Amino acid sequence: MQGGNQLSSEGIGDYISEKEAQKLLGKKTTWFWSMRTKGHLSFTKVGNKVFYHKKDLEKYMEDCKTEAFRRGK
Repeated sequence: MQGGNQLSSEGIGDYISEKEAQKLLGKKTTWFWSMRTKGHLSFTKVGNKVFYHKKDLEKYMEDCKTEAFRRGK
């Protein structure tokens, strides 16, 4: 493949691997599994690797920021 769509352990295009998402959000594998099974976080699975769309993670982070603001933190 050419350009920015090359598949790697970090991701492909607008998707990042769960490993990279864990670093980004500071969450563990179990948290991601829970969010997927509850339907709170969409994902794509290729083989045994799970990938998340960057926009979905950004939305989650914005939602958390908004919730913290409403709680007065």
